[in-house]
Amino acid sequence: MVATLLVLGAGVKANADDAPPVQEWTFGSKLDFFKVQNGEYGPQLGKSTVDLGTFSSFAPFFGKEFADACEGLPERPDLSVRAKSFNRTIKRHFYIEKKIISNGTNCLTLTGDGIYYIPLHRNWLLKNQKHQINLGDRFVIQMQGRPLLDFKKIEGEWRSQDPQFSVNWDYFVNFENAIQQYTPDVYIHPAILNDPDSRAHDNSRFTLRTADKEYKFYRITDKQWVVQRPGTEWLEGTNAWSMFLDMSLAQWRDSYFVQLKTIRDKALESDKRIEAISELGSAWGLSIKHAMQELVLDPEENNTVKIRAAQTLRQHPSDDNMKALVAGLEKTNSIEVQNYLTTALRVRNPKGPIINEDDSDEERQPKLQAWKDWAKSLGAKK
Repeated sequence: MVATLLVLGAGVKANADDAPPVQEWTFGSKLDFFKVQNGEYGPQLGKSTVDLGTFSSFAPFFGKEFADACEGLPERPDLSVRAKSFNRTIKRHFYIEKKIISNGTNCLTLTGDGIYYIPLHRNWLLKNQKHQINLGDRFVIQMQGRPLLDFKKIEGEWRSQDPQFSVNWDYFVNFENAIQQYTPDVYIHPAILNDPDSRAHDNSRFTLRTADKEYKFYRITDKQWVVQRPGTEWLEGTNAWSMFLDMSLAQWRDSYFVQLKTIRDKALESDKRIEAISELGSAWGLSIKHAMQELVLDPEENNTVKIRAAQTLRQHPSDDNMKALVAGLEKTNSIEVQNYLTTALRVRNPKGPIINEDDSDEERQPKLQAWKDWAKSLGAKK
């Protein structure tokens, strides 16, 4: 006999009327042993009201007898469940990788993915559990065994370790928020990953490595990602992770990556690089900010390009952009650049000194020091 049990238990070819009026379910696996009792307000696990969820689809099989012989079963089942009613107890054994249910004598073979969702641990039934993935100060995302992305936190701000890669920081923030704290709404047996008939087989997957842990993510359906956490023997996921899509590099790349690549390319003529900065228009974001700051702080950068980058930073006079302009004063020997930078800085400090082209070294030094002292005051508590 073969029964079809699709993903999440839909499509069970068994009559729900066959299910006994169960007063207590007892679950036993190598991971846990727990009881769910029929309480006044529904199924109870200890003091918690729970939703049997996907297991409800298996209830009809406790009212049926199986006709097929059992062949090649492991010595121990993955899960044994007892259904206790008023006058009898019925037991079923679940062999998840084999996709077989046994009544102890005969067997029933299932198709579909449903058996992978049957609860092996009490946590699978408990709702609103908050789980975390601590990214620390550095994490790497790998796909197909190769590093895809590498991020490090520098002075409290995430940076890509590939300076040529322009990050879509909106996507980054959504990714960070989605994994740092989440509430699982699905738990799955990892055997689903090796089932050639499953939609999860050979689907997208990636590994997230932090300083001391490794998290393996798998795409189960088009909109469902799950993770195997270190030290756990199951997969868990949340619908919030549907925003991962296929985790391709294209999703992580800034929409202005073509312009930013041109801007950073010192082999190109300065006119082309300046034109690329102009193409950004009023657009702004972390990738653009990082690129403009890099140009201003590079001692070997073309002076015309450096001034154009400073113009963009001047339009966004945040503390860190102003600090970058001040730091840029000592990253150049060009009086022309220093003149523009000190002029640009007056958008925040109108009384700040301007370095003029006819200033002597003796005249420039106190002006530089005045700007450095002012930069130290930015963001300081008053």
